[in-house]
Amino acid sequence: MPEERYISMEEAAKQLKVTRTALYYYIRILKLEKKKFELDKRVYLKMPDFERIKKLREEAARRTTEEGVTQPLLCDGEIRHKTKHLVAEVVSRPLVTA
Repeated sequence: MPEERYISMEEAAKQLKVTRTALYYYIRILKLEKKKFELDKRVYLKMPDFERIKKLREEAARRTTEEGVTQPLLCDGEIRHKTKHLVAEVVSRPLVTA
């Protein structure tokens, strides 16, 4: 039987370019198991589970791109995003001081 491969939570978060908190969120939502080894403080994730998270994140990013979300635009001093359904939705407004 092949030996299980693991990746530390820190390394997984680094490779996915997310925080450890976000990684724990994915693990909870996907009902994945974490692993701790004796005499080791770190927490690990099975490589197939890590690959599953990576694939799901890539698919989500692809869907977002296909739905027409683009880079932010600066219009009339406001940051906006173009979407498929709306010409532009306001994301934030500049601070106006009197």
